[in-house]
Amino acid sequence: MKKTIASIVLSFLFLNTMNAQNGGLKKGDTYASGLFGVSHSKSGDEKATDILFSPSVGYMVNNNIALGLSAGYGSSVSKLGSVKTSEDIITSAGVFVTYYFNPQSKFSMFGTAGVGYLLTNDKLTDEKFTGIDVGISPGVSYFVSNNLALQATIGRLGFSSLKSNEPGAEATNKIDLGLNLATTNFGLIWKF
Repeated sequence: MKKTIASIVLSFLFLNTMNAQNGGLKKGDTYASGLFGVSHSKSGDEKATDILFSPSVGYMVNNNIALGLSAGYGSSVSKLGSVKTSEDIITSAGVFVTYYFNPQSKFSMFGTAGVGYLLTNDKLTDEKFTGIDVGISPGVSYFVSNNLALQATIGRLGFSSLKSNEPGAEATNKIDLGLNLATTNFGLIWKF
């Protein structure tokens, strides 16, 4: 289950950090976006650390819609005391479409939808998992200069399916539905 959650989070972050907003964006603009994240949690003797890097590239096909490609790499390590209970390497690749409600201004709200392919490798057991993630998220972006924007996505509606490559394994499916601050993600955009 932890592999599924980590893969979903990674995919979500990849697919949702590739959005831009105008100060401005307009038809024909190309931009790069990136996210780097680190999280650490502790509950009793159990500790978990997640690291994420997610670059993406988008192109404004008209004044409101961007299409793009994303990639991602992350790791998730869990320990019980000083003993590793899981160590996962997660990679992803995906496509997205983003609709900007007011892209010609410094501040814009947007909605983004994406589909990603996930690959997770459990380094402790050498078990591999593959799957897909489909998600929709709302967000806001703000251009602090002509080329640099800050952005945040808040919440998500999504579906993911992750399956072990072991013979006879069944897929683990998950549905996400939420607009809460626990699923807020931050990123940067650089317009060329």
